[in-house]
Amino acid sequence: MNTLKRISMADAPSGHEMYLMKQLFPELLEEYKPEKFPMVDALGNITLFKRGQSSELTNAVITHVDEAGFIVRDITDKGFIKFEAVGTIDPRVIISKKVRVGANKIPGIIGMKAIHLQKKEERESVVPMKNLFIDIGAKNKEKALKKVNIGDYITFDTEFGELCDGIIKGKALDRMGIYCLKEAIAETPLLDTYYIFTAQKHIGARGAMVALERIRPDFVYIVDAVEVSDIHGAKQHQVNSMLGNGAVVGLMDMKGFYDKDLCGDLCLAAEKRNIKAQFMHTVPDATEAGAVISSFGGMRAIVLGIPCRYTNSPVSLMSLNDLKAAANLLKEVIGGGFKIEIIKEINRG
Repeated sequence: MNTLKRISMADAPSGHEMYLMKQLFPELLEEYKPEKFPMVDALGNITLFKRGQSSELTNAVITHVDEAGFIVRDITDKGFIKFEAVGTIDPRVIISKKVRVGANKIPGIIGMKAIHLQKKEERESVVPMKNLFIDIGAKNKEKALKKVNIGDYITFDTEFGELCDGIIKGKALDRMGIYCLKEAIAETPLLDTYYIFTAQKHIGARGAMVALERIRPDFVYIVDAVEVSDIHGAKQHQVNSMLGNGAVVGLMDMKGFYDKDLCGDLCLAAEKRNIKAQFMHTVPDATEAGAVISSFGGMRAIVLGIPCRYTNSPVSLMSLNDLKAAANLLKEVIGGGFKIEIIKEINRG
């Protein structure tokens, strides 16, 4: 649990995630440096490498390390912070939430105009983010500028913990793919494998595109949290996946279809090793797979998902059993022999 807490509680919104892995797991960066190029690129992606039983083909396993957050854009004369979202965040879920501002983690509260001061149309509509502010208790702009600066990043201030038996809660749980890759890299892979911790996923999957351009792997696995639909108010036909039903094998997202052979590979590994898994016919989130499947002449890619409720919000929920299932399934497909038939088919031309 301590490892998961460290992953969740670290502050690394898009654009400020370059040093996250060095802070969390410096031993991985020291042991698995790539052989052919620098470990960290200009965008902040970190690429690790482990030689496999065969160097004929290559894997890439990707997970993002950034989180959705905010950035300071202005400070009012009265010392309130005006901000903008970094990533897709619903303004309806952030009012009155605790945040931390900048490297010094200045505490603040997201506020809005008091309800008795609002007009009727304001009370009956969603408050746009431009009308919200962060209160750090400063008396004026001069006092506020002694604590924060324009351009400082802002993250939610949410304590990680266990909500109930086997269900964890915290911010930035969508980057728990870091845990899965950390577990998988300890195994000897079947093929030479790159383990890529990408930057700027929340602002357009930019890191994955840059990292894969120099590697051009044969198989790409994207490990990411996926929003489940088993919540109150969802009709039966809308339930796509469920918390507690195991790792998610994605079939497609809004930008394209995933590789059918890799999908079968994951399903076979789950069946043979009795790992709990579920299908998600359409991944609703903007995944890095959608950004890479049609890039560089086309790539064989798939999403291995971790079910999550309330992504990109002050607090998310995730099942420990689902997280462990995703980690175990990743270890099987990277280290097991399930891909042998796919490789033979490729070699036959």
